[in-house]
Amino acid sequence: MFLKKGASLLAIVVLGIMVIAGCRTPEFEGGIVHLNAGRFDAAIKDFEIALQSDPNNSEIYLYLAKAYANKKDFAQANTELNTAQEKDTTGKYAQKIAGAREEIWYKVYNDFALVEFEQKNFAKALEYFQLCTQLDPSKKESFFGTGATCTLLAQNKNVEAAGLEEQMKNPELTAEQIDQLKSQISALDEEIKKLHLLAVDMYEAALAKDPENLDYLTDLSSAYLDAGMLDKAAVLLEKLVTKNPDNPDIFYKVARSNHLAISTDPENASLHLQKAKEYYQKTVDLDPTYSDAIYYLGTLYMDNDLDYANAVKCFEDYVKIVPEDKVAWARLAQCYGKLGEKEKAIEAAKKLDELEKAGK
Repeated sequence: MFLKKGASLLAIVVLGIMVIAGCRTPEFEGGIVHLNAGRFDAAIKDFEIALQSDPNNSEIYLYLAKAYANKKDFAQANTELNTAQEKDTTGKYAQKIAGAREEIWYKVYNDFALVEFEQKNFAKALEYFQLCTQLDPSKKESFFGTGATCTLLAQNKNVEAAGLEEQMKNPELTAEQIDQLKSQISALDEEIKKLHLLAVDMYEAALAKDPENLDYLTDLSSAYLDAGMLDKAAVLLEKLVTKNPDNPDIFYKVARSNHLAISTDPENASLHLQKAKEYYQKTVDLDPTYSDAIYYLGTLYMDNDLDYANAVKCFEDYVKIVPEDKVAWARLAQCYGKLGEKEKAIEAAKKLDELEKAGK
């Protein structure tokens, strides 16, 4: 009788311990020990064994996420967190899951995404920023970082495509080699389009979380321009102009959106031309060294207005700032020729020839 009572008491005590411990199996407890000791593979093995007998235990998935995060397998850690959240139907572990998300997000964002971005490893940075958007969709920084990385990666691919186009000018290339270069350029163009569209989506997501953020508004307007979404860019830029009356970058973007719309919206081409010139000029008034605005203003005077006198003024100012731009010198020579200024045209042509010979 005493033995029976003792056994019953022992069973009650063991049951009580199991309740306090959350009914953790020996494998689960062993996994926690391994995790705390830094034996992450062993911890994962024990947690997976524990799941075989308790597949709906949200806490086990939570610990699995921690183990994978310590192994720097953040994508799998995110998967385990999602499963933990799905299994936690009562919300018992909601706070712990949220805390784990915050901890892992912080590590991925600061120790990996930002580091790769600062080192200009944009492809890798993009991978980490996108993972951050999944780890914690509430963080606006993740979406903004993804958008910024897409923009810079697209710029790099544009440079790469331009380099291939330059190679195609080699007269010694065979037809097969030219076809290969064209194929590579076409593939890059597709990648660039996808990056522009992804940048738009990411900036829009960031802006939705912080609608009055001027940086987000500005970068989204640029993303719209890059993606050819001129109507959306125009609406956003008009808003930005009122908020940034002294910012030359904003005026320049308004000018660019109208400049591009001259060909895409022929019915209103004259209006877009007028606005483009107006806003390029405002950009230059705010910043006399804004070379891109000066150059494009010159192209409008030259190509659209046939106003070679004003075009010359722009290109003369431009080559003072960017003296190695061969296209600008070629345009300058043409404008001088149209104005009958032969000596100046010859000088500009000589400068162009020097740049060509120097390989610049």
